[in-house]
Amino acid sequence: MNLILQNGRQVTHPIEESLRIAIDGEEVFSGFTFDQVTRKLVFDAAPPVAAIISAGFEFDVPVRFENEQLIATRTVNNAGEVSDITLLELRF
Repeated sequence: MNLILQNGRQVTHPIEESLRIAIDGEEVFSGFTFDQVTRKLVFDAAPPVAAIISAGFEFDVPVRFENEQLIATRTVNNAGEVSDITLLELRF
């Protein structure tokens, strides 16, 4: 089972320790794992066909800097100021 957000976006990098699963509104604490290779939630035994499965979790979004260089300026008290750092999401 893929982890899909309500907006339809598939999550491929959930933080496994934060994963919470509920079947028909009842939280379950065992009987499932997250397969890091296939990026899918795997149940030891299939839930009932009509069951509503929900999940809560934190997740990472892999990104990279858009540019190879960052331009910074010095301001008062040697505090650095960097403007316009653009990150690009990496899709796998």
